[in-house]
Amino acid sequence: MGEDGRTFLVDFGMRDTLGSWHIGAPASSLTVRSTAAKNGDQDDPKAYLIAVGSVHGRCYVYDGHGNKIGEQVVDAEGGKVLGIEWVSSCLRSSTLAALFAFVC
Repeated sequence: MGEDGRTFLVDFGMRDTLGSWHIGAPASSLTVRSTAAKNGDQDDPKAYLIAVGSVHGRCYVYDGHGNKIGEQVVDAEGGKVLGIEWVSSCLRSSTLAALFAFVC
């Protein structure tokens, strides 16, 4: 995660970059969740969700292919998102706001 708003997901074991995202603001927290077991995508290396918190109080959710699938205002006053935690096993896009908890 960098101050330029770019986030990289790296597999250090394979020495490979799995993906990168630009969120338009400095990132302050990140969490990754595998979706392979839920969707039956055992062979898909992109079967995950990534949530990135920003210093401006927002959280962005991307799929493994880099598509933004959700955005949540965490702090309307623009406080830094210090942590994100997945709290539900449900992965429907209509319930993304209930999928994670935040620490500001």
